[in-house]
Amino acid sequence: MYDEIDSTCEGNVCPRADFAGCILRLAGHDLMDFRVQSENTGGSDGCINFGEADNNGLNDCISNGKFSL
Repeated sequence: MYDEIDSTCEGNVCPRADFAGCILRLAGHDLMDFRVQSENTGGSDGCINFGEADNNGLNDCISNGKFSL
């Protein structure tokens, strides 16, 4: 998907960088949202709580039509 996105940047418009930033932010918030339940657990769990204030904008980022994951 990354390679299929136009790499041209004009001013503040840079679709490929927006996509990369969206994916990086999504992965980071997946890791940060995980709550350790017991010993030997932790890390990314593949879940995002879109209702949490720190995750504002992530849902729009991945579902805005440009990045249909």
